[in-house]
Amino acid sequence: MAGCLPLEYSSLCWNPVPVVRLQPMEVSSLQDEILTVQEIATFLKLAEKTVYSMAQAGELPAFKVRGQWRIRRVDFEAWMERQAKTRNRTPEK
Repeated sequence: MAGCLPLEYSSLCWNPVPVVRLQPMEVSSLQDEILTVQEIATFLKLAEKTVYSMAQAGELPAFKVRGQWRIRRVDFEAWMERQAKTRNRTPEK
């Protein structure tokens, strides 16, 4: 319902905002989509400290949630593909 505050606040009106409902996801499915530093470190066979350093330096497609680094699985997989292509290229002479 649209509405406005009383006359003394007449410039403060609002319009209803449509609510977007997400499709329900299983918690385990959602957790699988976001990876932790520990999971990345285990997968890459690196120390967690190395993964933290890579995230801070922008070498990994990571983001922080309340001070903790996270990586979306799709971003991590795309990053690995780019790394493999970069590493496998032979320099032209």
